[in-house]
Amino acid sequence: MKITNYYANEIRKVLEDIGSREVEDAALAFKIAKNSYKITMALSPAEKVRNDLLKKYGKKDKNGKLIADSAGNVNITDVKKYNQEYIALMNIENDIDIDLFKEEDFKKMKATPNQMLKLMDVSELK
Repeated sequence: MKITNYYANEIRKVLEDIGSREVEDAALAFKIAKNSYKITMALSPAEKVRNDLLKKYGKKDKNGKLIADSAGNVNITDVKKYNQEYIALMNIENDIDIDLFKEEDFKKMKATPNQMLKLMDVSELK
């Protein structure tokens, strides 16, 4: 399935949230974990490029190390250029082999309406 890095990241966040709760159906728990793993691996190169962008545009100390606040946020020196490159990165499509979720899967995983909405394109409910 072709999905953008942005959407893949959104799906990964939902699957991690659902996967952190107890899922009583072992087959469904495996599907969630497997899909989360596949997406994480597909996003790995994008994450490396994102880190490179932070190194390129992030404010650095006198030793050349990135300066981050207590929450880990890096101050960007050229926000416009950083955003242009970051948006281009997140709009790149990946072809990820995702196991589609069925209607009964949503009932078993107790997904919220917002989570269901984000997972709609990786379901048989389209």
